[in-house]
Amino acid sequence: MDKIAVAKRTGNFLNADLDDLVNSTGMYRSWIPDLGKKTFKNSLVPYELEYNPLDALNNKHLSAETKDKIKVIYSISKALNALRNDRKHPYQKILILKYFDANGGLSNPKIAAAIKYSIHVFYIKKREALVEFSKAFLNAQKQCNVNSIINLIDAENEHISNDNSVVAFLNTLSDKQALNLYATLLRAKSNITVKQAHKQASISYSFDNLNSILNESL
Repeated sequence: MDKIAVAKRTGNFLNADLDDLVNSTGMYRSWIPDLGKKTFKNSLVPYELEYNPLDALNNKHLSAETKDKIKVIYSISKALNALRNDRKHPYQKILILKYFDANGGLSNPKIAAAIKYSIHVFYIKKREALVEFSKAFLNAQKQCNVNSIINLIDAENEHISNDNSVVAFLNTLSDKQALNLYATLLRAKSNITVKQAHKQASISYSFDNLNSILNESL
């Protein structure tokens, strides 16, 4: 799996493509994390009572295409709620704050502060979150019997593609940049201090070790 490409595709889907799905089903992004758990009220139709958007799946007058879009959105909700959300893997929190916040999504620095990580480590965690979401989303669509499944994972030549993209990136780094990156990744992985990370990096650094830990982090 080319995790960098998967994360990019998934981010683009959640950032832009999701708008078409939401707008065509009368929902809001902020509803998605709680879809199926509670009812909602459409602010554009103030006289309507709260309702469960999933009830539309039982509407005989609704087109099969619209019902399939509702299933896709429900799959997004299920995938989001299946993500890990602990201190080391705050994936669910990252994606909710970035893509499903009622106020339009927080900036990257604000999310980094919210999960108590540096901005550099945040980008690693965000990429991990997007990759984990892409897998959970694919499984959720199958569970929800989506007809037109959206596959954000390109499994063809996955191992070769990932290796090549990472190695190409590492070859652009100077020795100092590579060592600093290795120390940052060691710190993110082991939750150690900056001083400890740089000391450990100076002892254990090699191109192969950096390549390995970077692939684990993607």
